[in-house]
Amino acid sequence: MAFSALATGTALLWLALGCSRDASYDRSLDRLAAELERRPANRALAVRVEAAVLPFERDPESANRALRAEIERAGLAVVRVPGLLYETYPETGADLAGVDRWLGGGTAFVATPERATVEEGAAHLARALREELPADRRALLVSASKGSADVRAALEAEPDLAARSAAWIDLVGVLEGTPLSDPGMPSRGAVLEFLPEATADSLSRRVQRERVASAHFPSATRAYHVAAFPRVAEVGQRARAAFAVLRLLGPNDGYVLLDAYARAPGPVLVVRGADHYLRLEGVLPRLSALLRVALEDAAGDAPVGEPAGGRSAPGAGRAPYSVR
Repeated sequence: MAFSALATGTALLWLALGCSRDASYDRSLDRLAAELERRPANRALAVRVEAAVLPFERDPESANRALRAEIERAGLAVVRVPGLLYETYPETGADLAGVDRWLGGGTAFVATPERATVEEGAAHLARALREELPADRRALLVSASKGSADVRAALEAEPDLAARSAAWIDLVGVLEGTPLSDPGMPSRGAVLEFLPEATADSLSRRVQRERVASAHFPSATRAYHVAAFPRVAEVGQRARAAFAVLRLLGPNDGYVLLDAYARAPGPVLVVRGADHYLRLEGVLPRLSALLRVALEDAAGDAPVGEPAGGRSAPGAGRAPYSVR
């Protein structure tokens, strides 16, 4: 009886300690989220998205059809940039095929090699923007995870590409690398089971934080970031192991440390309750609202009397295209 009572007491103690650690982590996460949400640019973006989202929740098919027509008339095109291993594990949604279906099809896709380094992915994207995007269009880039590292690297390395990119919507982007890939981290071995060493190195936080800086990002491309902020209990099974490693370093979404969004080039939309593997069905209406915001901003950037991008608007009914 005494042993049973001791075992029960010990279990309860460990449970209490675990709950205390989780509560402490959640408080740190909430503080960072609140700090980001208070920033004027982020607050303004959230207000605009909330004002624009209702039609996409009520009648998404009609609202997205109207949005696509406006994007077409403005001389813009939605271009998807995928994340890691999007061919091997399509169930993660890293290919952003769900985005294409949500918008009604016809979005372009940059088929970066799924295990490429950031530099290789950036070069692939740069070629697509220079050589394959129709000359009468600018891109509305939508990227996921490592695809966002590719976008950022491409635009910072070649600022002239901003003339081909009106806006960039980053979904849970690897903006400053991830400690999961850092040499010496306990997760490094698991990363190398899936990725070449060069790719793991290119995604390392030690490498990326030295390379990136908001000042390097071209001002001609407007950037918008969607950041997942999950509490401990909201982290899904797929992200749990990596989350457990990263939580020792600070608030994270199961792949990246969330303090990177404090230094992001452009405003940040905080999404609470989702981890790095965004449940797209809950985010998609806000993605459409973000595209509408980007469209409005791109139109505001155009010279008076010209469509966004300073080019003649293409004719209605133009067939969709693919960047591959």
